[in-house]
Amino acid sequence: MPKQYLSAGDFIDLFVRVVQRGGISFLGKLISPDTARTRATFDHNYPASLWNMVPAVQRHLNRAATGNGEIPYELYIIDAYAKAMTAPRLLSLGCGSGGHEIRLAENGPFEQVYGIDLAPGLIARARRTARERGIENAVFESKDFLNEPVEGSFDMVLFHQSLHHFTDFRYIFEEFLPGVLRPDGLLVLHEYVGPDRLQWTDDQLTEANQALRRIPPERRRIFRTPFFKSKIYRPGLWRMQASDPSEAAASSQIIPALRKYTDTVEEKSLGGNILHLVLKDIAHHFCPDTEELRREIDTLIRAEQAFLKNENSDFIFGVYRLKQGHSRRF
Repeated sequence: MPKQYLSAGDFIDLFVRVVQRGGISFLGKLISPDTARTRATFDHNYPASLWNMVPAVQRHLNRAATGNGEIPYELYIIDAYAKAMTAPRLLSLGCGSGGHEIRLAENGPFEQVYGIDLAPGLIARARRTARERGIENAVFESKDFLNEPVEGSFDMVLFHQSLHHFTDFRYIFEEFLPGVLRPDGLLVLHEYVGPDRLQWTDDQLTEANQALRRIPPERRRIFRTPFFKSKIYRPGLWRMQASDPSEAAASSQIIPALRKYTDTVEEKSLGGNILHLVLKDIAHHFCPDTEELRREIDTLIRAEQAFLKNENSDFIFGVYRLKQGHSRRF
């Protein structure tokens, strides 16, 4: 598929973000250095507009990962792996506002759950939530693990939708992980592994737009704007670079890196190829967990499952161990 450097959707998206965030704030982000733009992207995420915040979608993802719609993967890895460990420690890289880490710390046998992230605003939110809930075994810090040392050793390392923001997988798998992950430790991923820079295939866009048109107009109004989502475009590479240079920069190389450096304990396809595209910016309409909205999400899920019969999943859940030769004794 040829690369797309600019699309009509880029201009629409630019206008939408200016309305959502304010012109001065958004334009200031665009002229910031690469790392600062990445931090700003995470700090300004609106959870209510994200596809995986929809209750029916969460149950669907849970079923794909754990076999039970009511059991999220965090509780699953606690029961399946952490409970067999003695006072385990978990490191989460790119922890965001700490929701997954707090669930792990609150429900598991962890001596410590240590989350780090580039975005100080999200780290402040994670610390505040942990403090309000009286959780003492969760620690959050704003830092760049590629350039700042991470002290200690861990029984688990988690990437939740964060590994696809990196490109140097040789360093991560050959140097960083062997330095922090204990022998026989586990790498846990809940991750986007689809096309680099979100360069959706033509077939994917066709299917997603057909699904979008089946959604009633009143549920296509874009979050915090008066505008309606009428078409899904492939994002232009220039806009991707301007908005967040780290977004899916080498996401298609994650699976090859896993095959090269790790042994698979388990791996599940989560889909997302259609749901992700359709629900972006309009997911808030589907957050009330009503029967009518569940039926509409089920229609989207069926369309995605039909599409995935001949396509690779854009999202995976997996548990891995570093291969011998790529792990290091402490």
